[in-house]
Amino acid sequence: MPQSLQLLTNDYFKRPNARVVVHRMQDQDAIGLHHHDFAELVIILSGRGIHLTEGISYPIAAGEVFVIHPGISHGYADPEKLSLINILIRTDLLREFDRELAGLAGYHALFTIEPALRKRQDFSSRLNLRLSEMEHLCEWVESMEREITSNDPGADFVAVAYLRLIVAAVSRQYARPFLPVERSSLRIAQVLSHMENHYGGPVCIKDLTKVAALSERSLLRAFHDATGHAPMDYLLRLRVRRAAELLVKSNDKITTIAFACGFEDSNYFSRQFRRIIGTTPRDYRSGVTR
Repeated sequence: MPQSLQLLTNDYFKRPNARVVVHRMQDQDAIGLHHHDFAELVIILSGRGIHLTEGISYPIAAGEVFVIHPGISHGYADPEKLSLINILIRTDLLREFDRELAGLAGYHALFTIEPALRKRQDFSSRLNLRLSEMEHLCEWVESMEREITSNDPGADFVAVAYLRLIVAAVSRQYARPFLPVERSSLRIAQVLSHMENHYGGPVCIKDLTKVAALSERSLLRAFHDATGHAPMDYLLRLRVRRAAELLVKSNDKITTIAFACGFEDSNYFSRQFRRIIGTTPRDYRSGVTR
């Protein structure tokens, strides 16, 4: 594979408080593999072409919306009047979306599962917006652009507010029942949402098979394809991540946080926290907050 060019946050986010940038590409030329340390929400406005990503290529056309995560190499080939909008999102803001929209299956499908599936030759899950949806989305993008380029007080805050509207809208549209996407994608997305909504209580494989309407074997295979983890390992890591957040945000006792995040044994929680995070819960709290 040709060497991928790295694009850096500081090259694009010029304003000190900027967390989102809009980059329009009219009549996009072919562009080689590149990667960046920020996320990218891509909206194809018109034309067609070939999207390249990590050795896989597939056609793209007007109406498609997809996400490129930090560190993922991608590019464009054979453009035909291809115009697109790149919404550049800082990683700290993307992490906020991961938390705020954790219970929305369409968000998991678009931002978690689809980027993983796009690495496969048999990828067929696409979000294709209708004309009316595109027009509405473009209005929000234009409003966001005006805020980004203005010097009005609170402009960066308002720009992020428009981005939240855009992310929520495309996530909802991804989950609409008549969308011609792989149903397994949405089924695994629903499992992820279920985990986010119930990680503090008991969750078992049997519960997850019911949520996904899949056999255990099919669930395990599809879940690993989408996330790279077995379901219960993913759940364990989710519980540890949420515990890490609480260690910083609250003054609750470590044992209380462990129980709130679904751990029934504080010693087991400490062992798993250290294995996944690399330090003890106590040291993590003191190291982050001091």
